[in-house]
Amino acid sequence: VSTSPISYPQDAGADAIAQAINTATSSSGVTATASNSSTLSLLTAAGNVSFDLNGTTVTANVADKNDLST
Repeated sequence: VSTSPISYPQDAGADAIAQAINTATSSSGVTATASNSSTLSLLTAAGNVSFDLNGTTVTANVADKNDLST
């Protein structure tokens, strides 16, 4: 078991951190994966929801404010 620190840049994304872990632990059987997610909640009514994601507008038509599964 290694206790060596794993280095990555200060502003690294989750993918870069996972890659640094995988590189450092390649012989131990430990693997890391990365994902990003967001949750919409506390909607007050059905309708369109829009937000900006990295300069791109994302719009969703919410049919039921209590069911955001689709």
